[in-house]
Amino acid sequence: MTIRTGNKISFDFTSTKEIQEVIDFLNLHGCLVAPTKRDAVKNNKAKISDFADRIQKLLDAHAKGMGPYADPPLISINWGRRYAKIVRTDNQRSVYGFVDIASGDILKAASWSGPAKHIRGNINNPDKGMGACTPWGITYLR
Repeated sequence: MTIRTGNKISFDFTSTKEIQEVIDFLNLHGCLVAPTKRDAVKNNKAKISDFADRIQKLLDAHAKGMGPYADPPLISINWGRRYAKIVRTDNQRSVYGFVDIASGDILKAASWSGPAKHIRGNINNPDKGMGACTPWGITYLR
């Protein structure tokens, strides 16, 4: 069953085979639009937030191993145009590392305001970027 409303067409499917047939037809005729860079950035922002949560859990576990009176540092994100700055706050603030918002590349901090040149990992890797993390910051090159 097909319902047309203005410029939009709605389908009422009864099986996944019908859905796949329509998708194949639309792909064949170039009607489906590939994801844009804006879609990738939106998806990566959610992944960067999850990455920061995983770093916080790593620091919490490390502080727990240091004894009952060790307070874990707090992780926060400062969003820029190109990079997300991961900031570690304990008795002072320091840069934990940077993540390229468009590509998901993880970079070590060269200074407060910028990353080092070489990529240390990616949030889209199977390990979700945690192979590049230690309790003290992003790893050095090997």
